[in-house]
Amino acid sequence: MSASRSGIVGWWFLVTTCLPLVIVAQEVPVARTEEVFTVGFADDDLFFGWIGGLSVAPDGRVLVHDADPGDGPAVTVLAPNGAVVARWGVVGEGPGELSGGPAAVAVEGESVLIAGSVGRIGIYDWSGEELSRSNVSPGMFWEAAVFGGRVVAWQLMPQVVEGKMGFAATLGPVDGGAWSTRTIESMHLASPLTAPPLLVAIPGRRLVVGYGDEYSLRVVASESGETLGLVTRDVSRRSQDDTDAFHESALRYFAHPEETPDTWSTIVRRSAVPTEVVGRDSRLPVIRKILWGPPGVLWVERGLGIDDEYAAPLDRPDDSRLWDTFKVTDDNQVTFLGPVALPRGFRPLAGNGELMAGVVWDELGRQGVRVLRMTVVGLDANRR
Repeated sequence: MSASRSGIVGWWFLVTTCLPLVIVAQEVPVARTEEVFTVGFADDDLFFGWIGGLSVAPDGRVLVHDADPGDGPAVTVLAPNGAVVARWGVVGEGPGELSGGPAAVAVEGESVLIAGSVGRIGIYDWSGEELSRSNVSPGMFWEAAVFGGRVVAWQLMPQVVEGKMGFAATLGPVDGGAWSTRTIESMHLASPLTAPPLLVAIPGRRLVVGYGDEYSLRVVASESGETLGLVTRDVSRRSQDDTDAFHESALRYFAHPEETPDTWSTIVRRSAVPTEVVGRDSRLPVIRKILWGPPGVLWVERGLGIDDEYAAPLDRPDDSRLWDTFKVTDDNQVTFLGPVALPRGFRPLAGNGELMAGVVWDELGRQGVRVLRMTVVGLDANRR
């Protein structure tokens, strides 16, 4: 990894790991959770340097990828009760070794996918034995899924666009045949302002894909990339005056985060991001992450937004840190079920039909993995 890319990744680690969820408006239902287990914080000698990815198998096993493992293993496998059943993945170039830094992770049956940041893909069994390895064109894997051993991924390639740093984001199977490519100008991986490419596998050998700077996600077939359905929201736009006011406030508070009111977003208050990150040619993300979670629905994490029609009210910008939920039926009909707030301090990264797994921090800023069994009163996943 080049020095410039290392710096980008380092900033991305620093900022995104310091973003606990926030208190939200009372009218939004808060998920009822039952803690299944929490591990980490150096308990029982289990220490995570930076948790870069989680994946939850249908049987409740959890794969944890440590993007900064030091001299330790990069992968930890947890049993459904939280017990450590395997640790493996030494960083290196040899057989069975993993590339360092961030990686996209996914599971399919007894196969584990690790797609590294330097164009290396490995498929392993749960004990760490390497089943296959391939090296593709250099670039950072942002999100990936595996279907019958075939890997579909978002891959980012640095690119200069009109004299500015940008990225070419390519979606499709890594063995060739991109489904879509987009050039993202002035995309700053160094901040939570990034409009990231989004991808999550859902039942029926399908994917939900999109970009973080627009609230328009597609349900696509994993074999062909054919669009099968659309996930979106229909709400009114901000006025131009409100957009300009919000933009000026964002510029001011990013330049002086210590002055940011408590009613403003944690994204701003916890950032030390240069003012120039927010420009007239850029937008704060509308969507920060998507995942498949309980009770078998699509979860969409709201972003902060500036000029988009889905941004939160000016006086409560933290409301944008909610999760919207959608039912996606087998015949690709999509229904908005409602917004949900998650417990403060829990950053979800993966889920299945019953559980949600994410990152928590202790008072020293050390990371742990928490798995929750979750229900949301009033969220009817059977609704059409």
